[in-house]
Amino acid sequence: MRIDDDGYLTVVGRASDFIIRGGKNVSAAQVEHEVGSHPAIAFVAAVAVPDDVFGERVCVYVVLRPDVDRLALDDITAHLAERDVSKELWPEHLVVVDDLPSRLRGQDRQGRAARRHQAEAGAVTRVAVLDDYQDVARSIVEWPDSVEVTSFTDHLADEDQLVSRLQGFDVVVAMRERTAFPRSVLERLPDLRLLVTTGPRNAAIDVAAATAQGVVVSGTWGIVSNTVELTWALILAVARRLPDEVAAVRAGGWQQSVGFGPQREDAGRARPGQHRVAGGAHRPGVRHGRDRVERQHDR
Repeated sequence: MRIDDDGYLTVVGRASDFIIRGGKNVSAAQVEHEVGSHPAIAFVAAVAVPDDVFGERVCVYVVLRPDVDRLALDDITAHLAERDVSKELWPEHLVVVDDLPSRLRGQDRQGRAARRHQAEAGAVTRVAVLDDYQDVARSIVEWPDSVEVTSFTDHLADEDQLVSRLQGFDVVVAMRERTAFPRSVLERLPDLRLLVTTGPRNAAIDVAAATAQGVVVSGTWGIVSNTVELTWALILAVARRLPDEVAAVRAGGWQQSVGFGPQREDAGRARPGQHRVAGGAHRPGVRHGRDRVERQHDR
């Protein structure tokens, strides 16, 4: 908090995520979660205020929903009592303000109560899928009816254009590291609540900055077999000179070279009753000769 020369108090941030009341740590995030469940509250931030007896007490700054005129501390504590919330999470001071800094709003996950009321009213969650070059995201995922999905098949490298595009979206799905999300972008996306990356991790996302803004970063599981399959497809393309052969056929010609098999010398000799194709495809890392492919590639 800051008090200017005219005596006006301004909330600028929170020094710690814990309020030490009487020697006990009280989680500010838990206070915000419980207080934010009150139907009259749009945004909430819990901070510590000095106290001569307990050292610090719990104070909450709240922004009311547009249709609410007033809210008293007793209204909040009565609501928490009905929810059987531990009294250590009850606020002891209440300050109603018109707005809160975005970094404090973020610690409330962009106003849980306001989002809950939107959901109850049937509001649609807007989802942006970035860099979906093949435009397949909407067809391969079972999206719920409450979700409005917009798939972008082009790529935007300019941060200002990216921020402009993503205004109003609640969820963004990033295709791997194709689009970066540094702090300078995340701080300008006030509606963003969830950032999903395809794969378990993404080095192009500033996770610390997202957390500070109240944005949850989530990843998906990955499929390793695809990489292995594509790797061997490229190896076989080199071994069999497929690019040259395909170009020759497209030009009206026919096979231009004999090619060679990257298997070991004895791997292609099938025993009676053994299918050559099935035998050759089994255990490709053993059956295919890496050295021979490398020599052929160098020619």
